[in-house]
Amino acid sequence: MLHRVLYVSTAAHRFDEPSVARLAERSSAKNRLLDVTGVLIYGRGQFMQLLEGPKDNVRAVMRTINEDPRHFNILTVIDEPTSVRLFDSWGMGHLAIPEPTSDSDQEQTADAERPCSAIAAMLESGPGDVIFGILRHFRDKAAVA
Repeated sequence: MLHRVLYVSTAAHRFDEPSVARLAERSSAKNRLLDVTGVLIYGRGQFMQLLEGPKDNVRAVMRTINEDPRHFNILTVIDEPTSVRLFDSWGMGHLAIPEPTSDSDQEQTADAERPCSAIAAMLESGPGDVIFGILRHFRDKAAVA
C-alpha cells in the first residue's frame, strides 16, 4: 500500500532557486532508492513538500526531514494511505517561488515566517481537494514545460 505525506515548514535561512534545485536533486537521488516520489516547493521562507511511496519508506524520509536543521516548525498536513501517486514519474520535482523585492513584499514575508498557523487554519477545513488540485495543476504544467 502506498502512503502520502504533505508537510509545511519554515526555512532556517533563505534559499535561492539554485539552492532549492540542488536540494531537490539530492533528495531525488536518495528517494529514488526508496521508491519515494514527490515535489518540493519553496517560497518566502516556507517549504511545502509532498512525499509518496511505500509507508515505511515515506516514514524513514520523514524522520530524516524532522531532524534536518535547514527548517523548523514542521507541520504535517496530510498523512494518509493512497492507491495512486500524484507524481509517479518524479524523483523529487521542485519549484522555487521568487523572493520578494519591495517593502510591502518584505512585510508579507515577515507574516509568512510565523509558524505556519495561517496555512494550518486554512487546511483544517478540508485540505485534500484544494491541495491536490493545486499539486495536480503544478504537475501538469511542469510536464508541459
